[in-house]
Amino acid sequence: LMWSYSACAPTLSDTRGNTYTQVGTVSKNTATSSYDYWFVAPVTSSGANTLTLNASCGSARSMFITEYAGLSANPFVSNNTQTNSSSPCYAGSITTTTKGSLVLGMFGDSASRTFTSGSGFTERLKNQVSMLEEQVKSSTGAINPSSTCSANTKYEVSGHSAVFSPAVISAIFSVCFVLCN
Repeated sequence: LMWSYSACAPTLSDTRGNTYTQVGTVSKNTATSSYDYWFVAPVTSSGANTLTLNASCGSARSMFITEYAGLSANPFVSNNTQTNSSSPCYAGSITTTTKGSLVLGMFGDSASRTFTSGSGFTERLKNQVSMLEEQVKSSTGAINPSSTCSANTKYEVSGHSAVFSPAVISAIFSVCFVLCN
């Protein structure tokens, strides 16, 4: 998962030869800001891995990487987006059809904000402009990941939600990078 400040789509590659699939882009009303979301499954091999982000224009401001074990071989189910101008912020309503689905809520802004995970969600990663929260949903049905977000009258918060189908899910590790121009 990544946030880029770019007018063109970046590409991702790694030293293990995995294929990254883009599952969503949320363009902001301000400047040329966009949030791009990617996943890779199945992972081609285990071991040390270096992820490379390439953008032919603009520059990446921050990137979140999180890895989960126990997802199905083709885990991506659905995603949605929502733009917010006040708190609470929502990521976009989605529906789970399988008990134990992994639900992610991702929030980002071009300016500094304080984000707090919504009810039933666990904060996985956070920096001064973005947050990733997760929940393994014990039932099926609609859900709209939410976050309390501090006020900022200059920019809107972009939200993105995604559902991944389960096998047995557990977080392996999480890394947050903040890259500034």
